[in-house]
Amino acid sequence: MELVHDNYDHFGVQNGPPQLGEVHFAQGRGFATVAPGSEKVEQSAYPTLHDIQDLRTQKRELKQNVALLTERNTDTGKRVLNSVKTILHRCFPNLTFNPSKLEIAQKRYEDTKNAYQTAIESNPAAQEANKIKMVLKEANHRLASAGGEWEQVDGAFREQFNTMWKSVELFGSPLAFLGPKTQTSRAAADAFVDSITSGLEQLSSSAALKERSITWMHGTRSAAMGVMLETDHTLHPTGHLLERNIYPLSGELGAGISGTGVNRNNLSGTAGSKLGVKTTMEYSRDFVASQTNDWKKLSEKRIESICTNIAENPELEGRFGDGIKVDMLTTGVYIERLKVIDPDFKTNSQNLRDFLDKKIAAFPEDGSQQLLHWLQDMRARCDTPAFINPTEQIRELVTDSFPIVLASTRVTGQAVEGAEHLDEHSVRGGISLQNMAIAFTEPERVGQLRDLFLHAGLQIEVMDFNAFKAFGMKAPETSEHI
Repeated sequence: MELVHDNYDHFGVQNGPPQLGEVHFAQGRGFATVAPGSEKVEQSAYPTLHDIQDLRTQKRELKQNVALLTERNTDTGKRVLNSVKTILHRCFPNLTFNPSKLEIAQKRYEDTKNAYQTAIESNPAAQEANKIKMVLKEANHRLASAGGEWEQVDGAFREQFNTMWKSVELFGSPLAFLGPKTQTSRAAADAFVDSITSGLEQLSSSAALKERSITWMHGTRSAAMGVMLETDHTLHPTGHLLERNIYPLSGELGAGISGTGVNRNNLSGTAGSKLGVKTTMEYSRDFVASQTNDWKKLSEKRIESICTNIAENPELEGRFGDGIKVDMLTTGVYIERLKVIDPDFKTNSQNLRDFLDKKIAAFPEDGSQQLLHWLQDMRARCDTPAFINPTEQIRELVTDSFPIVLASTRVTGQAVEGAEHLDEHSVRGGISLQNMAIAFTEPERVGQLRDLFLHAGLQIEVMDFNAFKAFGMKAPETSEHI
C-alpha cells in the first residue's frame, strides 16, 4: 500500500492524485480512502484500526529494509563513492545526484513513520490505547535499567503502572509484555493494544450508547439464543420455560432451577459495572452442552442412584430430598435436550428405553408411586417429539455454541443478597429481546449473530467482546458507584 499526501514539504511524499485502493492523508481534511471503481475520495472522521495496523506493518518492513541497506552501505567501495559525492557537492553546489537506494528507503520510512503517528493522533480510540502502550514501553525501559528487578523500579512509576494495569485488566495482564523484546512479545503487545483500540472504536460508534448507558447484562450462549428465536423472542427464567415445556439447550441445570432456586422465577444478571462485566463474561463462557456429557447424565448408574435415594427418602424432605428432586427434574431435561441436539437420538436412546422398560416391569407393588410415575414419565419422554423443530441451525448453535452477552439500557434488576461479590442483579419474570439494545460476542461470531437478529426482525446492535471489555474499562467498579 502506497502513501500519497498533498504537501510534499510536510509529508515528504510526491504530490499526485490518490490511486485506487491507496490510503490518502489529506492535510487539514482528515482521512480518506478511494473506493475501487470510483474516482471519488470518500471522507471519514479518522483512520480506522485496520488503517493503523497496515501503516504499522509498512513502517516495520521499511525499517528493516533501511537497516539492511545501511549494512550494505558500509563496505569500502560505498564509503569511497559517498566521499566522492560529498567532495563534488562542495565544489559544485548546483550539482545534483540521483538519490541512492538507502536514501530513498530512509525517506519512505520517515514518511510512513510520520503518517503512522498522524493516524494514531487522528483516532481518539487509538490515541487512548497508545498512551497505555507508552506506559508499557516506559515500564520495559525502567525494568531493563533496574537489571530486570521490578521491585527496584521507581515506586511512583510502579504505582502509575499498577493503576494502568487495573484499568485494562479485562483485556489481560500487561505483565506478560514486560521483559526482553522478542517477535512474540511484540506481537502480543500489538494485539493487546489493538484490542483496546477496537473496543473503544466500537463503543464510540454505538447508536444505542449515544444517550444512554448499559443498566443490566445477562450472559448466555448461542444455544439458548436459538431457543429464544425459535419461540417467542423472550428471555425467560428456567423455571418458566419448564412450566411451558420448553427446555434449555445450554446452561447449568443445578439448584437454581429447583422450586426455591433463584432461576425458578428470576433471570440472573448483573449491573452495568466493571465487576458486572467480569461476572457476565464468565457466565457466558460456562455451561456448554454436549451430547457426550448429556448422555452420561442418562446412564443406568445415575438413574439407579436416583431410584435408591428415593427409596431411602420417600417423602423427599429436607435438603437431601431437594437435591433428589433436582436430579429427577434434570434427567427429563437431558432427554428433551438430546432429542433436539442428537440427530440419532432414536437409535442412541434404545438402551435407555430398554433399561426403563425393565425397571418399570419389575417395579415392586409396594414401591414408591412417586418413583414409578417418574420412571414412566422418563420412558414416555423417549417417544414424544422434540419440543422444537430440531433444525440443522439449532443443532449447530448447540454443538458449535458461542458466548453471548445481552445488554439493556432500560432494564434494571434487584441486587441479589449474598451475591455482592458478583454484583448480581436479578429480574423477576421474562424480558422481551426487544428490550435488549446490544449483544456482545466473540469477534468471529459478530456477523453470524447479526444475521440471526436480522432474520428474526430484531434491532439489536452487535459488537465483539473487545467493546464489552472497553465498556467495563470505563464503567464504575461496582453498582454502588453508579
